[in-house]
Amino acid sequence: ARMGGGRALWWADDGTCEVRTSLWVHGRTQARGVRAGWVGQSENFEEGEAERNMPEQKAKLVVGALVVWFGSQIVASVVNRALLGNKKKSVYPLTFSFCQFFVATLLDFVFLATFFNRDGSVSVRQVARTITKKVPVMYPMVLMMMSSKYLSMVAYKLISIPLFQTIKCTSPLALVVLTKLWLGKSYPPIVYILLIPILAGAMLASFGDYEFNSTGAVAALIATFCTSFQRLYIKEKILTTDDNDILPGGGGQRSDGLVSEALRTLRMTILGHFELAVCASLLMFPIVTVQEFRGNGRGNSFDGGFPYAQVIFGASMQWLASLCAWQCLAMMNPLSANIAKIVQRMLSIVSSILIFHNQVGAINGFGMVFAFGGVGLYSYVYGKKTKTVVG
Repeated sequence: ARMGGGRALWWADDGTCEVRTSLWVHGRTQARGVRAGWVGQSENFEEGEAERNMPEQKAKLVVGALVVWFGSQIVASVVNRALLGNKKKSVYPLTFSFCQFFVATLLDFVFLATFFNRDGSVSVRQVARTITKKVPVMYPMVLMMMSSKYLSMVAYKLISIPLFQTIKCTSPLALVVLTKLWLGKSYPPIVYILLIPILAGAMLASFGDYEFNSTGAVAALIATFCTSFQRLYIKEKILTTDDNDILPGGGGQRSDGLVSEALRTLRMTILGHFELAVCASLLMFPIVTVQEFRGNGRGNSFDGGFPYAQVIFGASMQWLASLCAWQCLAMMNPLSANIAKIVQRMLSIVSSILIFHNQVGAINGFGMVFAFGGVGLYSYVYGKKTKTVVG
């Protein structure tokens, strides 16, 4: 979505994120042209106290967002696995997916209405009007988001977190395949070569996993492709439309500093997430209702008591993790953002091994290291390429 103040979030074909900015601080134009990353990376800045303090302010914001992102994502992954992997009493993956979207919708609305509603633009009537208007453009992305969420929950139920996170790191492969098939884009040979260790590492991790389940592994892989499609669709369809703000009052105002610009970015992040979560909740509700009444021969998720507290807590942590992840993507350059995602996945793997006592064999561990090493090398090469083009 449009960031406001002449600021926009663009997804590159390789899955990295670029912030294109032309904003104002204390009424003075700071950036001319396009720079990757957050404020403070253009050579055209005027000297002043605000400019000299920006790197320190940016570092604090980034560190804070990273800590919350990593911590909440680890907690969310553990809760997801504990609820869905319970063989005695578990929640349907589809029902759990709906609960996460519904909780995210409520949290987004409360957050927007409480902190970002000075102009009175956040209301149920306005939300209904704007979402109805934008459904024709949004529905492919909403369907992919629903599919990705549901398939991820299936993967959490059937395979271990280490294997799930390793398969999810194959997103560069998914992006290259989709851009080739959909957009007809060709890549230099080095890109295809760098995909080999990622794919090989994921395969080794799968074959060496003690809890390997083919259905769960395929679900995780398809979920990765669905997420990659969302990114491409945002770039090709959403960001190219003139009306990409769900509510009025989202852009065109001048910022008075880095923190204020971060808050504006946060508002637009929540707005974009909110409209998608509303659509997903409305579409999934009838399907979930039918599934729960049918029960699939083993009752429904509410037999014996529904774990409301755990589901709400897990969904809240997932919402917070997603929010902080988007903020980090907006504040960091593409290479740093991809490294951060690798670190987050590695921390999730280590935490799950310690909590669930997952067995990691030699082949399994080598495959994980190989895959993540390939992603790191891929990100490094693309980071240098982006820096060269922008510089």
